[in-house]
Amino acid sequence: MKLNVLVLAATALAAPASKMVVHETRGASHAGYTKGAAVETDTRVPVRIALKQRNLDNAMDLLLKVLGSSDPNSPDYGKHYTEDQVVSTFAPEAGTVDAVKSWLVANGISADSIKHSQNQGWLTFETTTGKLETLLDAKYNQYSHPTRKGTYIGTDEYKLPSTVADHVDFVQPAVALAAAGKIERKLPKVPFWPISEALSVQASTCPNHITPACLRSMYNFEQGSLKDASNDLGIFEQAGEQYIQSDLNQFYSKYASHVPSGTAPKNAPVNQQSGTQDSGEADLDYDMAVPIIHPQGTVNYEVGAPDDALSFFDPLLEALDGSYCNDSGECGKYKSTNVISISYGTDEVDFPASYAKVGDNDLAPLWYSEAKGVSVLISSGDSGVASRERECLGSNQDVFVPGILGGCPYITSVGATELPIGSSPGDAETATMHKFSSGGGFSNVNAAPDYQKSALATYFSQHDPGYKSYNTTDGVIPSNGGIYNRAGRGYPDVSANGLYGVVVVNGREGTSGGTSQSAPIFAALINRIINERIKAGKKGPLGFLNPTLYQNPSVFNDIVSGDQHLGGPQGDESPSECGNKGFSAVKGWDPVTGLGTPNYPKLLSALLKN
Repeated sequence: MKLNVLVLAATALAAPASKMVVHETRGASHAGYTKGAAVETDTRVPVRIALKQRNLDNAMDLLLKVLGSSDPNSPDYGKHYTEDQVVSTFAPEAGTVDAVKSWLVANGISADSIKHSQNQGWLTFETTTGKLETLLDAKYNQYSHPTRKGTYIGTDEYKLPSTVADHVDFVQPAVALAAAGKIERKLPKVPFWPISEALSVQASTCPNHITPACLRSMYNFEQGSLKDASNDLGIFEQAGEQYIQSDLNQFYSKYASHVPSGTAPKNAPVNQQSGTQDSGEADLDYDMAVPIIHPQGTVNYEVGAPDDALSFFDPLLEALDGSYCNDSGECGKYKSTNVISISYGTDEVDFPASYAKVGDNDLAPLWYSEAKGVSVLISSGDSGVASRERECLGSNQDVFVPGILGGCPYITSVGATELPIGSSPGDAETATMHKFSSGGGFSNVNAAPDYQKSALATYFSQHDPGYKSYNTTDGVIPSNGGIYNRAGRGYPDVSANGLYGVVVVNGREGTSGGTSQSAPIFAALINRIINERIKAGKKGPLGFLNPTLYQNPSVFNDIVSGDQHLGGPQGDESPSECGNKGFSAVKGWDPVTGLGTPNYPKLLSALLKN
């Protein structure tokens, strides 16, 4: 270690000063935070530097074409990267690490204090704001957000030496803000509408009371019978969202009698925090998923929000993949489940493009670590084409706001549908037209991946949405009057029912909804299919689903009606702030319902082929 320090110091002393160049600037597309007072120069801050990693630009090609693990036509289907393979594939060049460390040491950062993450992609250290301002030729201020409590720190612009800039993706805190101390987060509540009269468990009431029996009839599957110790379903909850066991027992007793009272998930707390704000989200997740997969079990990943407000899933990644973090006590704490359902998200506009892209690729270890694949299914959002704060972008407030997770090409995004009043299970569903609009659209950061290019080309050629568009992949929205990115990754990928799901919350029966309802439904069906694969002796879990799904559109019930005319979350039925009806559901893939809802027997057949 001492020799390394001496080498770094010698290199730093020998290196001539280089010109400082602007590395990142806060743009209008992520200007939701208001700048306040300057940060005191003696304030100590943890700093993270995202290093330029190898192969990120062609990560999808590597993961699908070279490995072939997620391509159903590949002889390697069902195989996956080991943790070491992930690290070695994406690790920065040795020269990148040396260049950045040498620059830091030359500017007064102790070499001993600089830590290098196990996945090789991050350098971290702690310093004062004053030293950081000198290091980056920047001025640090406090920032606030209209819908988020707490204070954040960052800068509108920072610079790096020209000899270092090409080695760095971004620095945080900077344009990518960080929380100044603990942030109190008020969790969004899922809607709850009380049931005013006695409800039969039979499917005849399905349009406005979706029960487990309704879902079985709608998607053509029977009660589960398989269980394997290696195949529990993982469900992500933010700390503060905790299921109530008595609620689950009450629900199972009336609506899922095949599930014994007391059936509970295995708790897997991450960055554990005290206090419960609400149980509605967690109760909804388990009321939807457990009746589908029982007797298979579940794992409750209750994840405490990190101090770093922009690292939404960092603690979960750290706990599941030891290579992701540095020296946290949660590193590699749990073995990942084969399927993880996530009913949370935020807007792409809240992140600098560099952060969003690195964050997307940092999800890769979830399904390529430990020589196995993980299928990650995430809700697409409940505010149509508007932001979760019911805002739209641009001077006319009409530019659509994609979600950061839906726009990530490495996950499966799940939209929401409804069964129209007066119809029966098996009849055609529509995109949700009451209470809320299913989130969907096109990323401003990530380009359309190869696996969906054909579907998008058909959509645009046969069902052009009729709005002026623009092309971007760096998060910068051109001022040409366009309101959506025609070059972006489209989402959602699939859908499931998301309105009037019957729940029990705080001892009261009612209905709920949102893509928080649809995501665990679809995830549970995928989990069941893995059990069928295990029974049939098939190799490996499913891992990344999207290439297979897009190659098999006939396994879905195509949704051809409905739109995104509602823009308010939590079921308040307010019109979209973007001033239009958003996108519409049409024949084939669309940015409202994706490929459609599952026809379980057909989906099972397609995913059992290899």
